[in-house]
Amino acid sequence: MRYVDRSKVAEPPSLIEANKPTNSEMARAVDHYSSSVDSSFDFTWYKKNDVVTALESLFHKKCAYCESPYTAVMPVDVEHYRPKGRLEGEPKHLGYWWLALKWDNLLPSCIDCNRRRYHRTANPTGTMEWLERTNIGKLDAFPISGPRAFMHTDSTANEKALLLDPTSDNPDNHLFWPVDRELSVVSALEPEDDGPGMTTIWTVALNRQGLVETRTSHLNILKRISRKAFKFFDRAITLDGAHRKDAIDDGLEELEELKKWCSPDQPYSALANAFYRQTRQLLIKRYEALIENKEITVAA
Repeated sequence: MRYVDRSKVAEPPSLIEANKPTNSEMARAVDHYSSSVDSSFDFTWYKKNDVVTALESLFHKKCAYCESPYTAVMPVDVEHYRPKGRLEGEPKHLGYWWLALKWDNLLPSCIDCNRRRYHRTANPTGTMEWLERTNIGKLDAFPISGPRAFMHTDSTANEKALLLDPTSDNPDNHLFWPVDRELSVVSALEPEDDGPGMTTIWTVALNRQGLVETRTSHLNILKRISRKAFKFFDRAITLDGAHRKDAIDDGLEELEELKKWCSPDQPYSALANAFYRQTRQLLIKRYEALIENKEITVAA
């Protein structure tokens, strides 16, 4: 999960139209929930093509939570950050229906993050072992630590959501990526188990087996690129003249390749950024002389 600036993509016209008081769908929803009902309303406008296209552009066709590309293997779920129809653990809550057509409440999600399924999860230590299968995934969960908003007249500002929203929260403030373990697990920065980091990891199953295995393969590619870069720089130290420059150029080319994996349009870019930061720190420490001589310039 990485921070995404929602303002980079304009609100889809369908949602602007849907939230007008005269729009039939929202007007019918208001009438529906104004009566004494205990059933959800069937919203449809949030699934219109321009909404899906806008979300795909904003998140580069990746899941907002786990950064997995979804277009080749599964349909995207247009996910409601605050669930629209019902709420886990709150049997009298009818969901945040008044936010069902709001642009800032919509995210693209893969099936395994958004739905409840049985998964084996990784040991938090990152060792090559798996825990028992557990029924996990977001579904209708929306954990908070503050007072719950129940109606459209209630404010959500004081709810203190424990599920990270990558368009308003910076996940780097809550999650970190150990890159020196057997498996690529994501961990929480805060020590308490019920903080936003750990709650998010569990709620959207960020350490489920299939995802961890895919991230681990991804991490191993990054490690191979890094090893090639260090190999070239080690060779450069032993050479002079044009041969030294060639070795340095080859190492810098590998670093540039590593940097490309950190781009927002790449899968698991949060992991790649964490790995690049560690690689950069090791490089600065190990090749201090080359850097002081300005033979190597390391991009931030």
